[in-house]
Amino acid sequence: LTYAGVAPEAGLVSEEAGGEDDQLHLQMEGLDRPRVGDWKDTKGFYGASVPLAWAQDPRRDCVLAFAMNGEPLPLDHGAPVRCVIPGTAGARSVKWLSKLIVASGESQSHWQQNDYKAFHCSVT
Repeated sequence: LTYAGVAPEAGLVSEEAGGEDDQLHLQMEGLDRPRVGDWKDTKGFYGASVPLAWAQDPRRDCVLAFAMNGEPLPLDHGAPVRCVIPGTAGARSVKWLSKLIVASGESQSHWQQNDYKAFHCSVT
């Protein structure tokens, strides 16, 4: 599986005054509006975030993908653009990307705050 795209660190500039990069987060918002039965995310979007330092670390991959295996990115894989972040939970690789935000905190999406979180086995 190969993706074609651009590394987001090329254009990410923080507008947070006085913030250190290791305290900032790259928030991603998708175009999808999740719905599970009668329940709908009250924030209205699927979103996730990772520490900005992770996204900018040249030893890691973080790609805004628009192609996969030499073909345009298929809709079910997040076309027209998806943020692919290997090494994190798949839920952090937001499909149907609509917005990137550099902020002082995590995404406030229900999915970031309540679901898809994992803790080290030492945490009880």
